[in-house]
Amino acid sequence: MATAVEARGSGRRLRLALRVGGAAVVVGGLVFAGLRVHPAAVATTGPDPTDWRGKTAQGLAVAATINGKWLDGLGVHLELRCDGGARAESLTWAPAPDLYVQNGDTVTATQAPRSSRGTDGWTLRTEGRLAMVVGDRPHGTASVTVRWSRRDARVLCQSGPIAFSLARRAT
Repeated sequence: MATAVEARGSGRRLRLALRVGGAAVVVGGLVFAGLRVHPAAVATTGPDPTDWRGKTAQGLAVAATINGKWLDGLGVHLELRCDGGARAESLTWAPAPDLYVQNGDTVTATQAPRSSRGTDGWTLRTEGRLAMVVGDRPHGTASVTVRWSRRDARVLCQSGPIAFSLARRAT
């Protein structure tokens, strides 16, 4: 007959085993789901990843890596207009690859509002959207919104949808 202490220890071991086993199942499921959405993540039979460079409608830099027909990464420099007479802000937005939703040559990404700490007690919430077409002449639009807040002060900065186009980087 087990004592209460032994039974409690066995229960802890069982919960730990279930957590570890459950985590392995969840991670395996996520990997499987990710590979179904982006099969190029496993093996690409197409060309090597190609770097693309271009400009936004604001005249700022944009860069992407496209592997065959799959978008692997994007970074777009944007100028944001701010309300209340605040100075314009600029930033480089690079949506995380796990946000990419690709259907044929069309790629979209939506970054939900994400909060972070700024300086001098400011908190900022950043969100962004991407709509893009890959292929022979990649192009699209990107937009970013940043909301700054501190106590009673609020500043809204937005890029609006900014068009961009890309060309294959000369080697």
